[in-house]
Amino acid sequence: MTEATTVTFQGAMTIRNAATTLKALGAALTGSDRVTVDCSAVEEVDLTFIQILLASCRGAALAGKTLRLASPPAGALLDILVRGGFVGGAPDERRFWGV
Repeated sequence: MTEATTVTFQGAMTIRNAATTLKALGAALTGSDRVTVDCSAVEEVDLTFIQILLASCRGAALAGKTLRLASPPAGALLDILVRGGFVGGAPDERRFWGV
C-alpha cells in the first residue's frame, strides 16, 4: 500500500461520470492511506460530485485514512458549494472544504 496518492479530476464532474469518479476515489483509497483530490481543472460540477466527495471522505475516516482537497475550492466547485449550502455547514465539512 502506498502512503499517499493524488487523484486529479478535470472537466465536467456530474452524474454522467459518477461511476467513474467513485471508482477512481475507491481505488485510490484502497491503495493509499492518504489521498489528495485535485479539482483545479474541474469546469462543471453538480451535487453528485459533492456527495461522492463527502461520502468518500467519511469512508476514509472510518477506515483510518485521510482524504483531502489539494487546494481550497474555487470556480465551479466553490459555486456549487455556495449554492448548495455547504459553505458554513458542519465543522467537519468546513474543514474538508477548507472554507
